[in-house]
Amino acid sequence: MYTREFVRRVSDETHLSERLISEVLTASMKVVRESLKSGQQVRLPGFGVFYTRQQPKGKLKSIRTGKMIDVAARRVAAFRVGAKLKKAVLKK
Repeated sequence: MYTREFVRRVSDETHLSERLISEVLTASMKVVRESLKSGQQVRLPGFGVFYTRQQPKGKLKSIRTGKMIDVAARRVAAFRVGAKLKKAVLKK
């Protein structure tokens, strides 16, 4: 599902305008992005937790050349699924 369909379905569920839903979604994603950037977690009970973790340095094989490339350690965004969401998906 793409953003447009997501916004349409939330609008149908809430009877709020698609424009308002789109603005709320955009603002929500901005808050998540800024929180992760500052090292904070975003916990949404029943849904999951957005957090950052340290990715260690390593080596990758280049598809083009076949040579090994050094990759620096970096911080990456991650998501841990909440229990209610996990359970809901399993019931499908």
